[in-house]
Amino acid sequence: MCLLRLLNELVGTIVLDANLQLDRLKQKGGIERTLFLNSHRPQHTFHFVVGKSERSKYQEFTVYLTDEKEFRDKLTPIIVSLNYSLNESHPSEDLKPIINYYSETFLQKQARILLDCGKDNVCIPALKLTATPDRQQLIFGDENPLTLIINGRNEGEGAYEAELNVIIPPEADYIGVIRNNEALSKLSCAYKVDNSTQMVVCDLGNPMTAGTNLSVGLRFSVQRLETADASINFDLQIKSSNKDNSSSNLVHVPINVSAVAQVYVRGVSHPEQIFLPITDWKIKERPKKEEHIGPVVQHVYELHNSGPSAIRSGVMEVGWPSHYRDEYLLYILQIKTNGPLHCYTNATINPLQLEIVDRSSLGEHISLRNPTTTTHHIARREVRLPQPLKYDYAIILNCSNIDCTKIVCHVNQLGRGESAVLNVWSRIWVQTFLKVMYKVVN
Repeated sequence: MCLLRLLNELVGTIVLDANLQLDRLKQKGGIERTLFLNSHRPQHTFHFVVGKSERSKYQEFTVYLTDEKEFRDKLTPIIVSLNYSLNESHPSEDLKPIINYYSETFLQKQARILLDCGKDNVCIPALKLTATPDRQQLIFGDENPLTLIINGRNEGEGAYEAELNVIIPPEADYIGVIRNNEALSKLSCAYKVDNSTQMVVCDLGNPMTAGTNLSVGLRFSVQRLETADASINFDLQIKSSNKDNSSSNLVHVPINVSAVAQVYVRGVSHPEQIFLPITDWKIKERPKKEEHIGPVVQHVYELHNSGPSAIRSGVMEVGWPSHYRDEYLLYILQIKTNGPLHCYTNATINPLQLEIVDRSSLGEHISLRNPTTTTHHIARREVRLPQPLKYDYAIILNCSNIDCTKIVCHVNQLGRGESAVLNVWSRIWVQTFLKVMYKVVN
């Protein structure tokens, strides 16, 4: 100041070019927190003129703090900087002034936003966090959304720029905030991706004041479980911009993953009943064609998966009554499948190599009933016999008392609502039944 007064007496008027910046560290891409009242801008350029007779001079500017809703950072100091230089273009008849090279031409001061943090103006929060899923197990194929009920508390001083961060597993998609429950807060939450990490960020307040206790419900769709491990995991934490004690405890929420599928077999027989003896039936001792041995019996078995999960593999076994005391019973002619079903038998199909009917051109369709067990009935035709000869006798034939051919079918990937179908065409070996009937009658 002494040097300035001395020069001022020698050179007359001095003109300085000055630039004043508000909140200097926030200028590059930051939100403007303070502005000049006259220009509503954070920067002001002006001339500072000191006359020859003036020992010192002051210049005042009025600035204001923008609306708190427009910015979040209330903890970082507001840096005010002044940069000045000598205006050499100002004409002077006296000596040309210079600035002392040892003096500072850049000045900087800081101010802080007054916070509700006690006398030291330093807030130390105590953030607490818990999270509970609405179920402990996820099922492959289940379309019901998953809900996380999250509780956040601040048992300390204000937490500024407080946010709830929820890291989502790759199998989940964020749906939204539950808003139809009065007990839950309707927070503002946004989905974000940070370096391929999915997350949901919810605003908890700026500040999240002391004593805050709030709960929020977040809903997620979990569909991509095919490659998931035994469980999927959500990681949650509250974070703030406070210098001390800025984060809550880290909450880890594992949820088990399992597969549940309701798979059943339903079937139908066509025809349902056959009556013997057959009118005008003639036995062929050495049959060549399939129609020579007896009427057709077709069975259709449907393996159906009602979900909710898909099955990767399974086995269906059918015991087929093929022989009775070394005589043919139901002679298998052909087996066909529809869907991801691959079948084999433990005996040769059509061992006599009978000439069979081409069924691909018949277009025969048999509708399946509700999942029930269908019993195939073969009954003796009621004929008019003398009373002593009429004899009612029923023999139940199954794989416990006769020889059965085992049909084993392996099913591959079978999704929810999908089916695999097994068709078995056979004919009753009438001659065997007539022999049994003759023995019974006699």
